[in-house]
Amino acid sequence: MENYIIKPLCGVDEIVFGQMRTDVVTILGEPSSRKIESHSDGIKDEIWYYGQYKLELDFSDEDDWLLCCIDTESEDAILGGFRLVGKNEDELLQILKELDFGDWVLDDDKTEFELYTYHCDKSNISISLKNGIVQSFWIMPDYDAAGENIIWPQKC
Repeated sequence: MENYIIKPLCGVDEIVFGQMRTDVVTILGEPSSRKIESHSDGIKDEIWYYGQYKLELDFSDEDDWLLCCIDTESEDAILGGFRLVGKNEDELLQILKELDFGDWVLDDDKTEFELYTYHCDKSNISISLKNGIVQSFWIMPDYDAAGENIIWPQKC
């Protein structure tokens, strides 16, 4: 999966939100590692990491263990024709102006934290920077107007 394409609200290349874990194994093989995270609200996530792709896939029991979040730290990941990981903040902001994914908001006060995030609600994309350099970004599927239920992609 060299130079893989990130598709907002859909997935990455052949990996699509709403896929079962068995589907992902068929496409990517077994992950390098797996871990279960339990949240205070009782929800559990199974997180798969593919080291060779620097790709993390999240499956939640709340969503019947279907793929619900994709995170990457790879410089091979392409979003809207651009490689984001490794870019400085000025380069990132210029790229975001060119992309038609919606409005971007700085989620955290970057003067207080070394790590901060830009987020786009319309496209459910978050981009994480540390010391002014893009470290990773993650995408999620679309949600209904109440933000409660996932709208699984029908076609990507």
